[in-house]
Amino acid sequence: MATAFPVYALFIIFSFTIFISLPCLSINTSATNPKNLRFALDLIHRDSPLSPFYNPRSTFWDKAERLYESSIARYAYMASKGTSDKYRIDSNVEKFLYYAKIRFGAPAVDLFVVVDTGSELFWVQCEPCSNCQSQTGPIYDRTKSITYSNVTCGSLDCKLAPNMKCDSDYNVCSYRINYGDGSFSNGLVAKDALFFRNPGGSVVRKNVVFGCGIHNQVSAHGLLGGILGLAATKVSVVSQLGGRKFSYCLGNSSDPSSKGNVIIGEDAHIAGFTTPFTFYKSYQVYPVEIKVGSKSLDLPPWAFGAPASVMLDSGTAYTFLPQVVHDKIADAISQTLKSFKVQPIPPPIPGLSCYNGNIGRDLNGFPTMTIRFRGQAELVLEKWSIFIPKGEDSFCLAFAPAVGRNSESLIGGMAQQFYNFGFDFDTMELSIIHSVCIY
Repeated sequence: MATAFPVYALFIIFSFTIFISLPCLSINTSATNPKNLRFALDLIHRDSPLSPFYNPRSTFWDKAERLYESSIARYAYMASKGTSDKYRIDSNVEKFLYYAKIRFGAPAVDLFVVVDTGSELFWVQCEPCSNCQSQTGPIYDRTKSITYSNVTCGSLDCKLAPNMKCDSDYNVCSYRINYGDGSFSNGLVAKDALFFRNPGGSVVRKNVVFGCGIHNQVSAHGLLGGILGLAATKVSVVSQLGGRKFSYCLGNSSDPSSKGNVIIGEDAHIAGFTTPFTFYKSYQVYPVEIKVGSKSLDLPPWAFGAPASVMLDSGTAYTFLPQVVHDKIADAISQTLKSFKVQPIPPPIPGLSCYNGNIGRDLNGFPTMTIRFRGQAELVLEKWSIFIPKGEDSFCLAFAPAVGRNSESLIGGMAQQFYNFGFDFDTMELSIIHSVCIY
């Protein structure tokens, strides 16, 4: 089993997000030293014309409804991870908001992959297959790549692979990944070249350990070629490409043309106010206060449960918080909206708070919401991060109550947009700063 980086706290759960309540810092995350090797990837929005999921006939409400339904499904899986012996992530890639297009092997093939912070091993579908599903673009063929090599049985890379087995007759290592929905991928543990393009146009190549999936059965068919894991473990791509730092930046979640990025290694963007984080199957942080405008919600110390942590998950659109926290937010938002020309309407889906009106037209001057964490880091949410449009003339609160036995809290992609998150594994601190996502 993969070994996590040291955790310096007993509580855990952080997945991707959070805002800052000090004066809002802002940066342009562009390259500061073009000579540095930069391991960077674009994050492509699910509904972007660049995405394999793009559907030009999809209406805005189709997308808004799907965001909630996919968030509920993704949240249910994330919240159950602590009690499940299955692998960390959900294999239904259609529930994710962002993907990446990578170049892999030599000669290189282009692959669409899920970029997920809750996943460890980078794996792709791999010819010759005993069972590979159709995907957008060609399937990677290990027999055609001149840089491909198997990982041998006695190596550390083999020992770190999930559910690894060793074929002593051929001295090759294999892996198996099981998912919560019964899907799986298994195959060879191997090495091959992953390519990155710097802003100046130069190409950086790095050989990485990956799972060569020769027998795969996953719930999303015909679109994506694999999963790129960014978990805080020694087998993840983060560790292999520089190990101690990485950052990600989410663009405008409501604008499919907006791009984000992931940068791994010493050139990661580590800037802004900091908060401690921990990792145990997901990244986790610790909120201490929530404000709507200048008014604190006066949450009790036990509001987020024990150990008072929330997951950061860029793959989920909505934010899920304990019932007592959600109710206080919903009430404060409802009271504030009385000063605007909008009225509550019955929600199309139970658990949402919805209103008539247009976010851009009718909510000018709406106050910010601030989520403050231990230390000085915070997320300052403006109206486009607080609400999700439901067509032209209605909108819903982008927060929902946590459900289920564990009622785990999770901060989703809508709350994370317009921010850069920088993880430093030496200090176990997360830096958060308002940013445009340019690398």
